Amino acid sequence: MNGHRGRIFEKVGEVLDWTTQGLDIKDFSDIRRSIILSYRMALVFSAILVSATIFFIDRNKNQSLIINLAGRQRTLSQKIAKDLYLNQLGYGTTEQLIGYASLWDSIHRAFRFGDPAIPISESDDPTINNLLREISPYQEKLSGLAKRKGTGTNEELPFEELRAWESLYLTGMDAIVLKLQLEAEADNRFLEFMMVLSMLAFLLFIFALYRFLVKPIIISASRINGQNLARKSWNTSILENTTDIIWAVDQQCRLLAFNSQFTKWNGRTNGQDSGLGDEISKVPMLGVSDEEMRYNYDRVLSGIMFSTEAVFRNGMKDRYFEIAFNPIKNEEGKVTGCSIMGREVTKRVENYNKLSKSEAILREAQSIAKIGDWSYNVDRDRLVLSKQCRSVLDLGSGLKVMSFSDLAALLDPGERKEYLSKIGKWREKGIEVVIRLNGKDGGELFFCQIGRCHFDDNGKLLGMTGTLQDITEVQLEKRKSRKQFDELQNFVHVISHNVRAPISNIKGLMGILEKDGQEDNTCIIDKIGLAVNILDNTVIDLIDSLHLKQIDQSQYTIINLSSVVSEITMVMSKSLEEHAAVMETDFSQCPEIKGIESYFGNILTNLLLNSLTYKSPDRNPSIRLSSKYSTSGNPVIEVSDNGLGMDLNEERRSRIFSMYGRLSGESEGKGMGLYLVKTQVRSMEGEIDVRSVPGRGTVFTMEFSR
Repeated sequence: MNGHRGRIFEKVGEVLDWTTQGLDIKDFSDIRRSIILSYRMALVFSAILVSATIFFIDRNKNQSLIINLAGRQRTLSQKIAKDLYLNQLGYGTTEQLIGYASLWDSIHRAFRFGDPAIPISESDDPTINNLLREISPYQEKLSGLAKRKGTGTNEELPFEELRAWESLYLTGMDAIVLKLQLEAEADNRFLEFMMVLSMLAFLLFIFALYRFLVKPIIISASRINGQNLARKSWNTSILENTTDIIWAVDQQCRLLAFNSQFTKWNGRTNGQDSGLGDEISKVPMLGVSDEEMRYNYDRVLSGIMFSTEAVFRNGMKDRYFEIAFNPIKNEEGKVTGCSIMGREVTKRVENYNKLSKSEAILREAQSIAKIGDWSYNVDRDRLVLSKQCRSVLDLGSGLKVMSFSDLAALLDPGERKEYLSKIGKWREKGIEVVIRLNGKDGGELFFCQIGRCHFDDNGKLLGMTGTLQDITEVQLEKRKSRKQFDELQNFVHVISHNVRAPISNIKGLMGILEKDGQEDNTCIIDKIGLAVNILDNTVIDLIDSLHLKQIDQSQYTIINLSSVVSEITMVMSKSLEEHAAVMETDFSQCPEIKGIESYFGNILTNLLLNSLTYKSPDRNPSIRLSSKYSTSGNPVIEVSDNGLGMDLNEERRSRIFSMYGRLSGESEGKGMGLYLVKTQVRSMEGEIDVRSVPGRGTVFTMEFSR
């Protein structure tokens, strides 16, 4: 019994596990499968419930049959005992006694060993089997006595033993009946329990079926229906929210669908109001004649997808259209119709025409500027020169430049090796080089070659594109300018040696005249001395200014700003003490900078002297030097003070950094300090700017390239 219960619970668990599996319903085919699954699960669960019910009903019937037969055995035993007694007294028939005894034997054997004809199976209850074994001797004695009496023997009946056998047999059968009744009652209670459990399980199954199958089906059906409605709305929106003219026809060229743009065009241009089902094979559309449209319909309905262009001429302005024909096929691949979309491309055609004109203008501009373009494919090692580029290089049609090596072959032998050695670097950073060729007339030709590298998403170099420009005139002008610059340098040399030497002699003679002490010459001597000093300072400033413009970045070093300021403070300590100046530094954000150390010393010294010279009479000077990085990553140095400040406009801002530029004649300076500061800053690829508020102070900001 417990084994049957376990199998039933196991089956119910399997069904519940099956019911609670997750579903992924996306379309109506999934809904169909879900409904079929629901039916199958309902059938399986119903079959389980029916099978369990039938099993328990059959078992109950079998137990009732056994109890009835046990009661009948009890009755037969009493009847046989009674008939034996009556037969002894001369009453009753022997045939009836034998019949009762045979029936009693067959039922008793069925109880002990089972009989499929009744049907009764052998009991697996050890208590009942023990009771049957105990009463079997009494049954056999009574049955044997009855059968012998039935044969007509005059055997004397042992009435005392007969009553004892009957009593013991009845006692055993009563115990068996009681045992069977108790089991039947227990089975009935279990059947009631199983029926209640089955009802609960059925309710749970119904809930699970609704929760995990029916409800998702309802939700999915609602969602799919909403999606279909949305898709219909989207399709309508796609058809309507466009300026394209869209329509579809079947195999007989009858309208299946169209948008409002089709209606407008057909009505305005053709004067027709076509509706669904109308045959339009001979209706001209978008500048295409009726015969051409019929040909196009036949072509697309044969399964060919294609597009064509058409021009609609209305006497005012030509309108250009691109018309796409697409066949519509069913699931079997058979063409059932076609869709047509006409898009106006008038602006595109006009832009193309403008672009063609622009390209012509560009070619003309390239010709005037003597510039051409080129491209290089790394994988194929192929260099392609445009027609204009070949024209710039003055290459004939027979000479093909296919690689950088071919281009290098056009260079002078002395430059060829250097040009090729730089190609590896160019593949990393791009090209920017000036190349020199020998012209056909024997003169020199110079070209500027510039290229940009192109990489894929993984950083692999794909190729380069660039320009090649004839800069012969520019290079020749540079040579001329260089020659003039060299001549100017010679002039500076002459000034520094041939002019300053006489000035030095005059200054020496002035010293001698001063020693004579003649009063009549004093005024003249003073004036000569002043003029000589001014001339000497002017020559010195000119020399410094010219030398500052000859800086090579190879001279740059890493400079510690704190060290530079420490040296300046040591030199200017006396001046700082005399003015009771307070100096603050903050180089934490940018402690080092790249450049010429002596230049930074001169720059900061001049700016500090400027702060002391133009201090406020109302307070002691407070000077702050700091450094940082700009948003673009360039180092920035700031020098700020609390001095007099300046009222700056554009004119005064430019004049403050000019040679001998002073904003006021009241200052003692000669106007060279800030000019030299700006010159030195620019010589190191930097820029300087100034902000100032009258009465509050001034801030000088210098930004240098990385």
